[in-house]
Amino acid sequence: LVAPPVLSPSAGNVVFASGEHGWLFSLESFARIYLERQGKRMRGVNPAAFAQRLWGDRYFCPDSRRFKGKPSVTAKTRDRSFVQFVLSPLYKIYAQVLGEDS
Repeated sequence: LVAPPVLSPSAGNVVFASGEHGWLFSLESFARIYLERQGKRMRGVNPAAFAQRLWGDRYFCPDSRRFKGKPSVTAKTRDRSFVQFVLSPLYKIYAQVLGEDS
């Protein structure tokens, strides 16, 4: 028997998409765009390594500027890194764009 493939965003075999709005991204493609937009602050950060930290029980600790397995007690948000770096900004874009149509 052949084992079924394991689908996981961290394995790079899952994309997030909206057919209605015409966009899609993988964790690594998102990480590349994010790092490019951050410019000098994020120079030298490997997009593949950053992408690995965007999925699962990973939390960004702003005090140490590191990813950890538990949320920081001093952090303003206790969101996982995917929510913090991907979903929240995406929701803000949608709120801004869709809010303008109202």
